[in-house]
Amino acid sequence: MKKPNFNLASLGIPVLATALMLVFSGAAFAGDIVVSLKTNAVEAVPGQTLEVQVVYDATDGNNQLTGAALKVHFSQEELIFEGYDNFFVGGDVVVQPTLGNSEEGAKTGYISLGWVSIAKSWPGTELPKDLAVLKFRVKETKEGEVELTPEVVKAAEGYGSIANKLVLPVAKGQ
Repeated sequence: MKKPNFNLASLGIPVLATALMLVFSGAAFAGDIVVSLKTNAVEAVPGQTLEVQVVYDATDGNNQLTGAALKVHFSQEELIFEGYDNFFVGGDVVVQPTLGNSEEGAKTGYISLGWVSIAKSWPGTELPKDLAVLKFRVKETKEGEVELTPEVVKAAEGYGSIANKLVLPVAKGQ
């Protein structure tokens, strides 16, 4: 039985690109940082304040990292950012929650948060770690559901990221 003449070079660039993706996908990261949004509310009540907890974790349990830069995106047609509580102050440089717009006149806003540790000691506490409680007023005219989506703008050096959004139904007849 004759063996087929198999020459990888004849398969071209797609095979090389696929091989490189397999070699480098995920393997380059020590782990992932995980940012989740949580609330005790079972629904968003129009006219009332919704408190959303920003929670940080690392899949490998490492609490000695370079920090993180985050955004929490939300619809300004649904929610009004009112402020924050229980902000975790840790690291060498801290960016407290700040409101921004995705673009001029946009209907989508975001809250920026950030921490940097030059000594690679962030957050330096037991994980998971509550980073802040963000407060939003649910607009009176809102129906259906509200959604808040975290984004990891910059993960700790050598880490990937996972972001878990929060979706809540809006209470009816309020």
